[in-house]
Amino acid sequence: MFVMRILIGAFVLIAAFGTVCSPEAAQFRRQDSPLFLVKVDQKWGYIDKTGKIAIVPQYLLSKSFSEGLAAVYIGAVRSGSWGYIDKNGKVVIGPQFAFAESFSESLAKVGIYDQASLSNKYGYIDMTGRFVIKPQFDEAEDFSEGMAVVGVFDRASRSTKFGYIDKTGKIVIKPQFERVVPFSEGLAIVYPLDGKPSQLAYMNYSGRVVLKPPFQNGAPFSEGLAIVYTGKLDRLVYIDKTGKV
Repeated sequence: MFVMRILIGAFVLIAAFGTVCSPEAAQFRRQDSPLFLVKVDQKWGYIDKTGKIAIVPQYLLSKSFSEGLAAVYIGAVRSGSWGYIDKNGKVVIGPQFAFAESFSESLAKVGIYDQASLSNKYGYIDMTGRFVIKPQFDEAEDFSEGMAVVGVFDRASRSTKFGYIDKTGKIVIKPQFERVVPFSEGLAIVYPLDGKPSQLAYMNYSGRVVLKPPFQNGAPFSEGLAIVYTGKLDRLVYIDKTGKV
């Protein structure tokens, strides 16, 4: 996932403490319903908390329930599409997407294949399946704290630049960064800053840099602290929101 690139250096060291997990584990952590993903004979379905099958395994791919709905791939490998089911297994948003993600803050990231670019373009739907933000981004992430990371391919540099949008689709922080992380506790990591390869910064909702520590890598804030890596000291440390170790 592109928003995780900035964390690789730190996570390699954090792995020693047993905190690294698989994408599948992340899916289960996001579970917010009494139904849980299971895989039987290469098909995905859902069980309740007693272990009883609630939705018969029948999908080639599926995501965890979030906000009452789950994204599922319906149909054959090459001819199917993503849609959404409710907790009774009823299809409430018909299969129509090339890609679909779980709902977050009442919006879900979905992809539509774009013939012009021969790739997916990403946008966001509401819980009725209506596009709130039309597919237009080359990369995108879930909403977090009212903002979502989006990426736009820059022809000049032949690379994708990342920024942030709000829930109306308005670009709040212009796509200009090579690496970014979703907002957490009012701050987001962007990198590099001002074109300097080693400059990492924490930015607020308005796009103003509020913390610019001399660190090479960092993780999002959680409970007022963030773990960062300093090459100068060659160690991981925790900082508060003033940048104090």
